[in-house]
Amino acid sequence: MVYSTSFVNTVQGAAVAPEERAELENLVREHVQRARDIDSDDPMWREAIRGLSLVTWNWSAYEQALEPEDEDSLSLAGLWLLSWREETARAVGIAERVAALNPNAPEAQLSLGVVYAYAGNHSASVQSLGRARARSGEPVGSSLACLQCDCRR
Repeated sequence: MVYSTSFVNTVQGAAVAPEERAELENLVREHVQRARDIDSDDPMWREAIRGLSLVTWNWSAYEQALEPEDEDSLSLAGLWLLSWREETARAVGIAERVAALNPNAPEAQLSLGVVYAYAGNHSASVQSLGRARARSGEPVGSSLACLQCDCRR
């Protein structure tokens, strides 16, 4: 899983150089296969494949690595990907369920707000983003205020 996050720049470090991407992708796939061979029921190997599939825009491989029991732990981008695949009803359903399970988690409200926006429900989006902003501190709160304003347009 850690290797699959090395494809993008994050606060933890810079992304792998473009000329090293193929080697890193092979390394991720090797580790995933080993993890799958050890315990095919462990959801972490599927999460690593989804992470790799997300950053390489391989949406069909992402879907193949997504089991119903994985849905409640999808990343923000994972839920957004469902919206990009025009599965907005599915994304909204998952995001609503996660927000209900974690009503005080700003990330859950943020994700719900964004998938509501993708679904065209701007009123619900503004409300969810407002809840996310109220539950988070700076600088996330400022970013959410900007998102909230964009949804009101």
